[in-house]
Amino acid sequence: MDNKVYIVHGSAIVQQGLSEVLLKNFKCTIQCYYDFKSLSESDDNCASKSIIFVEDKIANSTEFLQFIDQSHEVKSFSIVNDCAGNLPVNNDYTLSLYNSPDEIYEGIKHAFNTQGLADEESEGLSNRELDVLKLVALGYANKEIAEKLFISTHTVMSHRKNITEKLGIKSISGLTVYAIINNYIDTTNLDIKDLI
Repeated sequence: MDNKVYIVHGSAIVQQGLSEVLLKNFKCTIQCYYDFKSLSESDDNCASKSIIFVEDKIANSTEFLQFIDQSHEVKSFSIVNDCAGNLPVNNDYTLSLYNSPDEIYEGIKHAFNTQGLADEESEGLSNRELDVLKLVALGYANKEIAEKLFISTHTVMSHRKNITEKLGIKSISGLTVYAIINNYIDTTNLDIKDLI
């Protein structure tokens, strides 16, 4: 059963962008509202172990703070619209629209893992898929990967297909960047010419 995530924000663009990040990376169902009153009046019951993303002005409202006090297992994110440093302190986590995508993802991932909502099976790569990913990122062809890992070329192609589906990255350059960002390959002694 999917876990519930609620997004309460006055901007449809913020709702859509956050929904896409969540659906791509986590197993959950999402319900969006433009204001907290709409959420509180809905038939939807915020179950335990759900997460609510709220606009910063909503996060500081009396109604929302009372709701959070009564819902101990519901975690909340404040979505801050400016970078002035005026962060609400009444929520479990804070995201800024000025954070990098990686910072936003890591913050959400931490909250999901804390709540037990992360779908590790679909999110993570198997050890063998990581082996294949590393070699793809280093520029090896399928046949070379097969020889290095003592598997068939067909198996390499199958692993690459799984990697692409899990990560949503289709290009070799994209997979290389993913491997570098996640420290799957050591770039300290790597000659950039080898990747071209």
